[in-house]
Amino acid sequence: MVNFGKNYKNEVIKEWENYYFDYNEIKKITNRKELGNSQDINSQLKVNDERVLSEIDKINKFYTEKIEILEEKFNNFSDDDDISYIFKECDKLRHFMLLNTITVIKTIKRRNKRTPNTVNIEDFISKCKFYNSDRLNSIYSRSE
Repeated sequence: MVNFGKNYKNEVIKEWENYYFDYNEIKKITNRKELGNSQDINSQLKVNDERVLSEIDKINKFYTEKIEILEEKFNNFSDDDDISYIFKECDKLRHFMLLNTITVIKTIKRRNKRTPNTVNIEDFISKCKFYNSDRLNSIYSRSE
C-alpha cells in the first residue's frame, strides 16, 4: 500500500470526486516532518482528528443522499424501467463506500503509527454510515 495515494486517484469515480475522503490533504497533516516541527503535537493531532471527522461527515451526507435516491428509484420501479441503471448506481455507490472505508482506516493507522497518542480505529469507523451500508445491502437483497 506504499502507493495508495496514487492508486486512490485512479479508483475515484470522477463525477463524485469532490465527495471522497481527501486523503492527500490529511496525509500532509500527519507528515513526519510536520509532526516533528509542531510545538504542540496534541493540537496538531486535534486538527487532524477534526479534519478526519469532517471528511467522514462529508462522505456520510453524500452516501445518504445517493442511497435515498436509489431507494426511491427502486421502490418506484416499474416493468418499463431499466433496472440495470439501479444496479450500476448501486455498484458505483458500493465502490465509493469501500474506497472511503479503506481510506479512513489507512488514515487512522498512519496517524497511530506516527504518534504516541493512538486512537481506536473503531471510534472513527463507527461514525461512518457508509461503512455498515445496510441500506445498500437491502436494495441488493430485495432485488433477488
